[in-house]
Amino acid sequence: LGFAEPEGVDPELDHAARITALDGRELEAETCFRAFAASAAHWTPQEAARTTGIPAETITRVAREFFTQGGVADDGWYASRNGNDTHDFALLSLINAFTGRIDQPGGFVVTQGGGFKAPGVSLSGGKGKGPHGETWTAPEKKSLDKILYPEGSGTYSAVFEAIETGKPYPVRAAFFTGTTMFHREANSARLAKALMGLELVVVQDIFPHEICDYADYVLPCTYFLEWHEYAGVKWALNGNVQKNDAGIAPPQGCEAREEVWQFAEILRRAYPDRAKERLGLEEELKTREAFKAWYDGMMDAAWAKFIAAKNKAKPGDGDRIAAEVEAQGWSQTAVKKWGVYPYVKPFGTPTGKAELISFYFTQKYEDKGASGLPRWVESPGFTPPKPRSNEFVLISGKDSSSCSGVAMWTWPTKFLGDRSIWMNPADAERIGIKNGQEVELEGLDTGVKGRTTVKITNRVMPGVLFAHGFSGGVRTKQNLGAYEWVREGINSHWFCTGYREPVVGSLSNNCSVRVRV
Repeated sequence: LGFAEPEGVDPELDHAARITALDGRELEAETCFRAFAASAAHWTPQEAARTTGIPAETITRVAREFFTQGGVADDGWYASRNGNDTHDFALLSLINAFTGRIDQPGGFVVTQGGGFKAPGVSLSGGKGKGPHGETWTAPEKKSLDKILYPEGSGTYSAVFEAIETGKPYPVRAAFFTGTTMFHREANSARLAKALMGLELVVVQDIFPHEICDYADYVLPCTYFLEWHEYAGVKWALNGNVQKNDAGIAPPQGCEAREEVWQFAEILRRAYPDRAKERLGLEEELKTREAFKAWYDGMMDAAWAKFIAAKNKAKPGDGDRIAAEVEAQGWSQTAVKKWGVYPYVKPFGTPTGKAELISFYFTQKYEDKGASGLPRWVESPGFTPPKPRSNEFVLISGKDSSSCSGVAMWTWPTKFLGDRSIWMNPADAERIGIKNGQEVELEGLDTGVKGRTTVKITNRVMPGVLFAHGFSGGVRTKQNLGAYEWVREGINSHWFCTGYREPVVGSLSNNCSVRVRV
């Protein structure tokens, strides 16, 4: 397991042999390297060039530079593009295994972690744990998304069939907390149908997103500038902690409340015994002062415990961290230790190593359509467009100033947000489109139509259109007043099929469309 190899052993990577198993069976076996190499052999630079449009010489040059100059591939964040993304990210990770730069300086790292854990509620293995150490036993049942997509996380469209048919069990109500569903869930028509099939929809939000049109109740929430909390920083090389102070409070008479406050009160009113046993909550939190005394009290107690533990481990270290957090809002708690994973601590794979073939997936999911041997496949998420026609792949992405569910509703986005679609000059010339011209898009798979303007730019490759997400295409029926401009443009999710990968549930947020003048 891991790298506990016998001293002096030099493994033969490219090897095949007949072996005797522990139960006496004679088996034909080969190394994972040999199997992976056979699978990859098809993709010569010339063959890759035919698929990608990138010249073979460029592919060869980049590969040589990458492996001779210490390159590293980012393992990615967003795995919902074309419906084949699991293989994509597996292959990106394997590049780092071949360079030998796993958990090394400048390489593919496991971050250190800040060490602070905020108080909350957790559930694992049928055992629940509350913010004050409360414990209880819960039914060991899987949520519907975990039944259909066991290696996914929060795959909401897993409930669509259950809403419509009641199988494997009926879903009648849904709570949506701070999520812009129509700009996140592909195939907007399917989402709308599912929402209308529910008996109860409750939305917690700070803006009039399109999801609010389908809500029976909208619970107005507070924003992070109105919260007090401490947190460990996960996505930084070294370990850090930070503090968020409530810089402002909701205006007098405003009913906005923290999501935790709303959920806690709903639980207390519906199941008072559970609120007491699991949250330590007995009395109604009638005022903001009462909520702060309860919630901030838990947060501050957890922080004090963390600081005391740091002082015990290294006298004065906790006091340093506390002082730095108060002075600058954050503090470094640990320095990254190199060469730990998987050399000292094994990965969570069956072998503990970086695996060219996932033994976990091979043993558990190949009969469900998932493969442990990563390989590129044509996107199953949408119909491929005809080359050099008025059909295109439509992809979406963000910028840092205007593309989020929050930034969409801020005044600068009217001027910073780009609600056009981008088109390559060669495509625009071929089908006779001018810069700034309005066009109609029609989904090849869905038939959904929408209108927007075109920006002609070399920043998108031929055969592909690009649209900024969270910048426009809002169809809410609410009276927006000064924010009517958020209706401009399209939402790329209108045209998507809603295809999800087996087992992991990654969504195909890219799609194919036809452009008409």
